[in-house]
Amino acid sequence: MPTIALIYDHYLTPSQVPEVAEKALHRILVGEFGAKNLTVEKLINGDVVFDFDFGGTFISGKIKVYDSHFDMILKVPILVSLYRSKITEELDKHIPKYFGEQK
Repeated sequence: MPTIALIYDHYLTPSQVPEVAEKALHRILVGEFGAKNLTVEKLINGDVVFDFDFGGTFISGKIKVYDSHFDMILKVPILVSLYRSKITEELDKHIPKYFGEQK
């Protein structure tokens, strides 16, 4: 399955990132884009995994947390990967509102 990977700075402690990520994912994916069935889970190591249904398409992702930045990796179907630049553009508009600027 193709991936879309992004890196964002954050100005939080690594332990704060999962809670902020969960709120941001709900507001962005569900509130802004109308995603359905969003599940978000914090892993023991502080990373976050999530999945959701968008227009009948299942998408999963992971947020790998580091001290000053995090990686967001989305696993998307091949047809969705054709819209990689649009997806990236939209996430770049919203994610920094919660965490800071993109690297």
